[in-house]
Amino acid sequence: MRASSLSLVMTLASCITLSLAAPATLDVTSSSRTRRQVCQNAPATVAGTLLPHRALSTTLSPAPISPRSNNIVWCAPGTQTYITLQMVKSLPSSPVVDLLHESYDTVLDHIQKFGDGVLTGGLFQWVTTRGYVLQAWSSNNHQTTWGTLGAAVTALLNYMTAKNLYGAVVFYIFDGANEVGGGTLGST
Repeated sequence: MRASSLSLVMTLASCITLSLAAPATLDVTSSSRTRRQVCQNAPATVAGTLLPHRALSTTLSPAPISPRSNNIVWCAPGTQTYITLQMVKSLPSSPVVDLLHESYDTVLDHIQKFGDGVLTGGLFQWVTTRGYVLQAWSSNNHQTTWGTLGAAVTALLNYMTAKNLYGAVVFYIFDGANEVGGGTLGST
């Protein structure tokens, strides 16, 4: 009798411990979920949703400030791809623009020859003869595709030309709601 009472008490104690470890309720309206990022180049568009070309703002007004984040959110037109980026330092515009154009042309050439697919080895790197480099890689347990990389490069170039800010950046690539890659642009 004592042994069965003791085992019952131990079973109840373990259930209580497990129930205390789990949240009492699931908060699906938490503030982090209700604050959605918007495209700074189309403030009426939620980042990760399709950005039609005609939705681009002709006058780039500042997007609402996102608390606890100094990342810029920039969406690629005609896609669900967007990037978050942080400028690290200024660089001359000409070599940065050349790097982005060459990188985009390389991505497009790959797609035309081999079709879209995941980055070979999960990595892309393009180095110019002037010593500037663009690197991108798969991240967050997802795989970056050549098409998504092309959209991300387009978004980088669009941001820099729209803001007339050229420089070294750290960026993350999102395809819809998923972070699929990261990258850097800088000098060697």
